[in-house]
Amino acid sequence: MKRGSVWALLLCIILATVSVMPHTAWAQPRTLAQWQSTLTSSWLMTVQGETATRTLRVTGMAQKADGALVLETSYGLTSARQGPMRAEITSDQKLVFTTQADAKVVASEAANGDFVGTITFKNGMTKNVTLSKMSDSPAHAAAQPTTKVNAVANTTAEPAGAGGTKTAAADVPKAKVTLFYFGTDSCPTCRGWKSFDLPKLKETEAFKSIRYVEVQKAIPAPIPSADAFPSDLASLREVISNRFKGRVSSPMFAMVVGDEVKWAYLGAPDNKQVVDAIVAATK
Repeated sequence: MKRGSVWALLLCIILATVSVMPHTAWAQPRTLAQWQSTLTSSWLMTVQGETATRTLRVTGMAQKADGALVLETSYGLTSARQGPMRAEITSDQKLVFTTQADAKVVASEAANGDFVGTITFKNGMTKNVTLSKMSDSPAHAAAQPTTKVNAVANTTAEPAGAGGTKTAAADVPKAKVTLFYFGTDSCPTCRGWKSFDLPKLKETEAFKSIRYVEVQKAIPAPIPSADAFPSDLASLREVISNRFKGRVSSPMFAMVVGDEVKWAYLGAPDNKQVVDAIVAATK
């Protein structure tokens, strides 16, 4: 065999070897603290060919001897309550979990921070999935980038939208934090949150220090137009919409402090999450 042919053959072997090496071959091991910073949050899961999204909420984790992580999570449709579920980060750094309906999800971390992989249903059907970090964990809110908005007067007012009134900033006392709720009474999750969670939330000292605003929107719709907002808060519409990056759910929440969006959430958070977010936002 000629020398040129030998070099060409070696080059082909090298290229073939590199092409089949898994992407995780270059992944650097992380400490437990680094994983906690990365994973502790709510993740929006989109499924190929489906409009309904799922939410994976990671609240804690423990590390095993081989470096794998056992995750404390809840999971379910974004439009409904999420239930407890076991998940893990394997020793080769893949996110793996089996849903309450016995569908298995396996995903790897992409360069942009999303987890991309597949879901295999009980009937054997497989679809592509993407999990994107949505809401900032209250514990990490101060460390996350914030979104600038035009400065507006911070006020305490009654909810706007259906059944509510738009109150001028000059008519109400000032408050530092504004919590926006976007939803509709035709949404079962919205009704449940307003009936069971909101009354208890209103009893907390943290909630009493903020302005709470309701803006009506349809279940499959994004953040509504500015004319659905109270007049003194209409300028916040664009920046809140941008924060959700086109993702849609009902309900949706956004917390604004001064000229910054500090916290955003898809689905129905529990009251501790909201209170912790208020406390972090006011520090």
